[in-house]
Amino acid sequence: MIIYSRTEDYIRRLLTEVGIHTPHELKIKTLSNTLGISVYFWEFSSESVCKGGRNLIFLNKTKNKQTQWQEFTHEIAHNLWHAGR
Repeated sequence: MIIYSRTEDYIRRLLTEVGIHTPHELKIKTLSNTLGISVYFWEFSSESVCKGGRNLIFLNKTKNKQTQWQEFTHEIAHNLWHAGR
């Protein structure tokens, strides 16, 4: 029997709800479009912002794709878990 953590359960449910079922579907553009979160690439540190009811994520364009993905998932957690708290 597999026991998932609270975070793993949340992510599994979220991905299922938005129709992502395979690893190749896990892309910044796919996930951000599905969740309605705008992503911009710039030369500064990555961050997330909630402005005027819109969630925005800024990613450092000089980082490699793996680092951008890791920073995107970190920033998306702020949007999904912490915004408004």
